[in-house]
Amino acid sequence: MSKLLVILGLLAILVPAGVKADPVSEATVRAFQKNLIRHHYRNDAPYSFLPQVLVYANLYNLRHIQANWERLELTFRQKSFREFKEAGLEMFFWLMLLESGADPNRISPQGAIGLYQVMPSSAKSVCSLMRPDLFDPQKNAECALKIMQRCQSLRGWQAQAICYNGKLESCPWRGYQNCLALKVKNGNRGVLESLHFPVKLFLFQKVGETFFLTDLQEFFSFERLNPVCADASY
Repeated sequence: MSKLLVILGLLAILVPAGVKADPVSEATVRAFQKNLIRHHYRNDAPYSFLPQVLVYANLYNLRHIQANWERLELTFRQKSFREFKEAGLEMFFWLMLLESGADPNRISPQGAIGLYQVMPSSAKSVCSLMRPDLFDPQKNAECALKIMQRCQSLRGWQAQAICYNGKLESCPWRGYQNCLALKVKNGNRGVLESLHFPVKLFLFQKVGETFFLTDLQEFFSFERLNPVCADASY
């Protein structure tokens, strides 16, 4: 009995309080959507578009993402999360949930491949990878991280997200969101994806932290005892 108490005590020390995930259920998804609007909906862009993209965080979609997430190797998820966090790009780790639904075999109509929907041309020029390499989750994530690091010189996660999405040419960055909104108002529906991309990233970051963080407890336990970098604020 005393040995059991010692083990439980060690677990309590090693696993930080609050690092747990909600199960994906109708009730938890509904509560997630309600809390997100309550705490993060604002009048300024991109948060003003939160109600428009919240539909992507529905029960069917999150269960599909959960199934894909659980098929990815645990060691890969933990290693990849650590690499993104140490690069100061922790938020962008969750981009896999938005880009591919955590499906390493997904191919977009435009030809982007894998977890982070990397274009073969970018993979070749930035990462020296060939098209088949992008179906490897580890190679795909590492290449995506290299591409994102090229956007780190831009100030703020919104600009970095738009840079990764390759849509900066749609409008000048100064007043970018307002420029896109005006284009939509004038009938250009083709820029909706660009308009919504940053807030979609924000949404799926919250999805990841709410529903899929438990699997990364090993990293958080390690980090608590051996901090490698300060948390980024968004």
